[in-house]
Amino acid sequence: AASLEAIRTRFARINLPMSPNNAKQASFPQGAEVLPNPVGTAPGFRLHAGGADLYFLPGVPREMKKIFQESIQPRLAGGTGGMRQRRVRVFGMTESAIDARLSDLAETHPGIVLAYRASFPEIEVKVLGRDAGDVDLAMAQVEERLGAVVFAEGRTSFGEAIGQALRKRGWTIGAAESCSGGRIGEILSATPGASDYFRGAVV
Repeated sequence: AASLEAIRTRFARINLPMSPNNAKQASFPQGAEVLPNPVGTAPGFRLHAGGADLYFLPGVPREMKKIFQESIQPRLAGGTGGMRQRRVRVFGMTESAIDARLSDLAETHPGIVLAYRASFPEIEVKVLGRDAGDVDLAMAQVEERLGAVVFAEGRTSFGEAIGQALRKRGWTIGAAESCSGGRIGEILSATPGASDYFRGAVV
């Protein structure tokens, strides 16, 4: 009931009628904890089942991220079973080629899990484990085996890494694009402050 009233209030505040199907956004499984949505109408919720916390969020990215940041991330920061994680970002090698170089690390380090996430134009390599020493040792081997294709550690994106390199050298960059359709300019300009070094693009 409280969630339904919050949805009605939000529609009234922006002077729009609430359609009947919006009421479904206030329906939750029995025993669920409601996670408020400060930037939209559909709340998230949490269930506990099988010894695990299960979180359900709306699919709109802006709303999903806000609920995660305010209602979920603080809980995870309190500990998730003592897991440690380190990550590096790679450019210039396919995911299958990376896996071919690293797959045996999970055998030589039994407590380690390797994971990959491709997001053009880069691939993120994660090393997870319960022992920080094992994670650091495995990550050192990851960086040694991958070599120069590793352009950053942590959350630094490809565009940010380019910007850092340009700033360090005092260089600027421009782009003339055809088949890439503006993608280079998009990557370079996505970083706040990119106008310091990115002069623009012609597509």
